[in-house]
Amino acid sequence: IAQGMHTKSRAWVTRRNGQQQQRLSQLGAGHADTLAQSPLNALSSAMGNGAAAAADGAAGSFMDGLLGLSKGAAEPETVSMEEEHLLTGHVKAVLALVVDEPSGRLYSSSTDATVRAWDLADMACVAVIRGHSKPVTKLQLLGGRLLFTAAGGAVRVWDTQSFVCLAKIRTSFYSGAIRSMLVTKDGTIYVGHQDTTVKKYLPINAAAAAEAAGTAGVPFSPRASGPG
Repeated sequence: IAQGMHTKSRAWVTRRNGQQQQRLSQLGAGHADTLAQSPLNALSSAMGNGAAAAADGAAGSFMDGLLGLSKGAAEPETVSMEEEHLLTGHVKAVLALVVDEPSGRLYSSSTDATVRAWDLADMACVAVIRGHSKPVTKLQLLGGRLLFTAAGGAVRVWDTQSFVCLAKIRTSFYSGAIRSMLVTKDGTIYVGHQDTTVKKYLPINAAAAAEAAGTAGVPFSPRASGPG
């Protein structure tokens, strides 16, 4: 499948290069060097080099190539692609994804109120995280060790090694469901609510919460800083 995808992509790049070559030839031979240095050519070369190019940083060439396309005036063509892997397990719609590249683990959340952890090497589910009673709409990792999840008006914090719930934030009932969430490096939590408000919660001392929780976890309600 991957080989077929690369073949289609190279064909697309070849067509685009042909179009650019035709335009440049109309402007004069003096512009020929511009095409040779085009990010499209770099992208095509990276795709053609296969695994060796990937090992040498093809991701950077791929990004540079795509960013270089923004310099062209033409609308990019749609490329049909097929999935390389299919992960199944959720019983309802998948709502959010987050990946921890150092550990090679992907997390997915769903309307079925669960979060699943996937091993990207084996493409297999290694854990099903349960605790929320509503669709889990937001996910964020902090340092690869803490996983923040939001569902309804609650935020939970999980240990990504034991999958124990370390803390739970109960937001205001009158603010409605959480529609967005951002966690900063120091653990400060910002949540956007249905009622148009954004609330800031002070950092959670996850270690203290874990010690108090034992293996089961305890509800945790930090005070919001500022009004509302």
